[in-house]
Amino acid sequence: MRLGVDTLRERLKGKDKKETTENYLLFLIFVGGLLFSIGMFSSIFIQKYIPAFLCMFGSLVAFLSFIGIIILWILEEVKGE
Repeated sequence: MRLGVDTLRERLKGKDKKETTENYLLFLIFVGGLLFSIGMFSSIFIQKYIPAFLCMFGSLVAFLSFIGIIILWILEEVKGE
């Protein structure tokens, strides 16, 4: 059984380019939420800069991915595919 980047790439690959992009954006939303959660949890133990950075970076990743997926969905509706 292969583990790592190749396995992740195979699981995120869709039927076409748009579906693959949508899968990657959904994965990035999950990663952003995970980073945000780790930052919030680690702020209990660490009172310095790292938890705040993790929270802000996770929020940024999730937000930009969410905007990207909305734009992708709007383009699909406009093109009528």
